[in-house]
Amino acid sequence: MLDDKLAIFNSATDREEKTVKSRKLTCVVALMLFAVPTALATTTFYVNGLTGNDRNNCLSASTAYKTIGHAILRAASSNRALPHIIIVAAATYTENLTIPASLNLTIVGSSATSTIVNGGRVGPVVSISSGKVTLSGMTFRNGLSADGGGIANGGTLTLNNSIVSGNTVDAGSCGAPVMAAPGRHARRD
Repeated sequence: MLDDKLAIFNSATDREEKTVKSRKLTCVVALMLFAVPTALATTTFYVNGLTGNDRNNCLSASTAYKTIGHAILRAASSNRALPHIIIVAAATYTENLTIPASLNLTIVGSSATSTIVNGGRVGPVVSISSGKVTLSGMTFRNGLSADGGGIANGGTLTLNNSIVSGNTVDAGSCGAPVMAAPGRHARRD
């Protein structure tokens, strides 16, 4: 009689363990279905100021664009709701970057000492209309503007391991090296 009860108990315990394992497996599969498309949805573009060419497709390091501005235009012509990453090789880029509205963009340089964006004193080095932008591992210098000679921010900006220096604000204006529009944020991590 005791053996029969133990057999019934073991059978019930085995069914419960199988049910729990089945539920865990279902949860793992569900997480993968949600996480994988998000990871695959991020588009990465490549820029190399020394060996790149703006006629390339910029989808790999060997087919990199020459300018950051072309990569930004490529990201803007893609689905703006998706996050985009631009990987920038070490070089000095003489450009004034305009990041269009509602773009979720991360631009990553090799390091702040080797990846330099030089604004040439013709405008802000970076202008952000809106959206979520992260700039990492770069130097932004020689910008000139009434509002943010280095970076004029109208979106949500995060600066990581970057340098903003040598930028000029027009005489008589109230700008700063990094200027955030009212209600917008600039954060340094």
